[in-house]
Amino acid sequence: MWTYERLAAEAERLARGLAARGVGPGDRVAIHMMNRPEMVVAYYACFKLGSIAAPLRTAFKFAELTPILQRLKPALYIGDADLYGSVAPVEPSILALDKRFIVNGAIEDHGMQRWETLFDATTDVSFPDSTASCKPALLIITSGTTGQPKFVVHTPATLSESVELVVKHWGLSDDDVMIEPLPMAHMSGLITFLSLIRFGAPFVLLEGFDADNVLGQHRTPSLHLVSRFPGPVCGAARVPASPTTRSVVAASLSDRSRYLPDRSAGAGHCNLWRTTLQHLGCNRRPSGP
Repeated sequence: MWTYERLAAEAERLARGLAARGVGPGDRVAIHMMNRPEMVVAYYACFKLGSIAAPLRTAFKFAELTPILQRLKPALYIGDADLYGSVAPVEPSILALDKRFIVNGAIEDHGMQRWETLFDATTDVSFPDSTASCKPALLIITSGTTGQPKFVVHTPATLSESVELVVKHWGLSDDDVMIEPLPMAHMSGLITFLSLIRFGAPFVLLEGFDADNVLGQHRTPSLHLVSRFPGPVCGAARVPASPTTRSVVAASLSDRSRYLPDRSAGAGHCNLWRTTLQHLGCNRRPSGP
């Protein structure tokens, strides 16, 4: 179990460690992990340092990751040991071996290092002005379904605006507990976990979603599920109603929501992104071809 105090302390320590390794404002840091607390720490360390967090999609393999890393030119790579096999063959000219740090694995050979070594820095670091809200802070990689994957730039201002809208309209209370299976390398998972931290809600990070296991194991006074349409939420509809489940929140723009029942596991549905877009006044598609 991680506390918010621990997350903040670890993020600051990691930011100092990144700075000691030569990472500075505007430098890109490749983050390659499944949902885990260390990924949250890595994001906030980048935000604090003013570097650019660049999460890599976990479904991508060597063939997709190599050209992405060529274009990205990361100053440093932090990856999960279970995913590193797709990055290991990448040429050192693209990603230097001494710039690769591995979480949750004893990989000390070939120049790779454990990520714990990033926390050894003792030098003082002057963090940049947090008011630089229009400089890039995040590069989200698209799926590549319509061609070569693209980098979508977000700034502290765009992230903050999205988070504030979610917190304002989600209707969270102090008793709520969130189940977060959405990948934090994707915009849906990223904004939801940033919103939960902004609100100060406790949440459970999962690498994936299985309705029976989640609803069977996590029984709290007020539970919210975050998922995608349509499969996982339809799965939740087959689980017996639970008085602990307040809502099933779907992070999707898909019109497939019409295929879902009105309630799952005894709770109402809410499409988080569609609700946010309605408040922004941009939920209609432009007319014409």
